Amino acid sequence: MPEAPEVETLRRGLESFAVGRPMGPPRLGRARIFRDMESPEVLQGLLDGAVFSSIRRHGKFLILDISRDDLGESGLVLILHMGMSGQLRASAVCGLQAMRVAHAHLTFCFLDHTEVAFIDPRTFGRVYLDRLADGESLPPTLSHLGPDILLSQHPFAKLRDRAVDSRVWIKKMLLDQCLVAGIGNMYADEVLFGSRIDPRREGRSLSRSEFDSMEATAAEVLNRAVKLGGSSLADRSYRDIDGDLGRFQNEHLAYGREGEPCPRCATEIVRIVSGGRSSFFCPSCQG
Repeated sequence: MPEAPEVETLRRGLESFAVGRPMGPPRLGRARIFRDMESPEVLQGLLDGAVFSSIRRHGKFLILDISRDDLGESGLVLILHMGMSGQLRASAVCGLQAMRVAHAHLTFCFLDHTEVAFIDPRTFGRVYLDRLADGESLPPTLSHLGPDILLSQHPFAKLRDRAVDSRVWIKKMLLDQCLVAGIGNMYADEVLFGSRIDPRREGRSLSRSEFDSMEATAAEVLNRAVKLGGSSLADRSYRDIDGDLGRFQNEHLAYGREGEPCPRCATEIVRIVSGGRSSFFCPSCQG
């Protein structure tokens, strides 16, 4: 599943391609990605003649602010979540023919005849409308999310408070989007490895200095991942808006490296499974 670095890469690509450009009616595909909307067909009338005034991200969600000169209401946003296999692809690079694929479930059609398609083979992604309340930057459906891992100055503040008396594994707490938004399984392993913290440690066992280390490591790891366009794993399902693979997977130190020597101490990286999720770590460095 794309995590904050991958979604941020998509956001930047979509922002450079789509903001301020007038649209015609979009093409709609499979209804499953519109499961949070009663009538997805409303998008065809709403986006026809509209522009995206800005494209933002919080955690793993994209927030597309909709603007229309003839719209008598404000604060409408389109929310995109990439799910397990969602991609955004621009026809300006790939060509229109590449966009007309079976898994393009929503295609933004611009008046200059270029397109951006939401492609999702597994259809776990979501697209829906919401509305901002006055003075709020997040719509109600995203208000439960914790601080954004890339945007917040202290993204682990809520996590740290919750961990004080928690017996939950710190790995599981890192994955709780209500505590910190944007970290998934892959980057949680990388952050814990960089901080020398065993993923099975109870939250209450971590010291303030260990939380400080996690916060600093998270900033370093995730910003580096953004710089390299995110991580594309073996299934190659994640690509940027131009169709290019990310490069940060080549710098993973723990995730996916079961049986390989730890880059710090040469102990074999091990893999454990809990709650259906794999965790990769060094039993020596993170012991």
